[in-house]
Amino acid sequence: MFKFKKGFTLIELLVVIAVIGVLAVAVLSTINPIEQINKAKDTASKSDASEFLNAAERYFATFGCYPWDLGTGTSCPVPYSPTAMGATAIGTMDGTFVELEAKNELKTQFKTRVANQDTTTGKNSLIVSVDAGNLTHVCFLPSSKTFATQANGDATGGTGTTHVCVP
Repeated sequence: MFKFKKGFTLIELLVVIAVIGVLAVAVLSTINPIEQINKAKDTASKSDASEFLNAAERYFATFGCYPWDLGTGTSCPVPYSPTAMGATAIGTMDGTFVELEAKNELKTQFKTRVANQDTTTGKNSLIVSVDAGNLTHVCFLPSSKTFATQANGDATGGTGTTHVCVP
């Protein structure tokens, strides 16, 4: 009499592994984990840009000028005239951070977080600019395709690189 062994053949196991592999590739290509990581970085940068802009606007509402307009003096210029600053990287604005921290507009951890942005490629580095209408913007160069399609300004003074700006 013949005895049948219970179990799978090698061919059946290989087919199942191949099907699982094809499904895994399909799911990964749909999710695109690198794009998801870049979107998370861009979302953090947009949040940081909003936080910095809000702190600067609160400072302006209280003192009548932006902290970067103080220069070497300790009081705001009268009458207010915005600095023709072009585009300035926030990481280089040490005096601004000191002033905003001293007036309790920003926490000290904020500067550390912003300083840890990618300075080699410029991606997600925050830039402050003032447009022709004297409106202050905080911008960043997005690293995700999704945010790149939403980019709305050139914070670098016409170099052609499009940034996402708040507001």
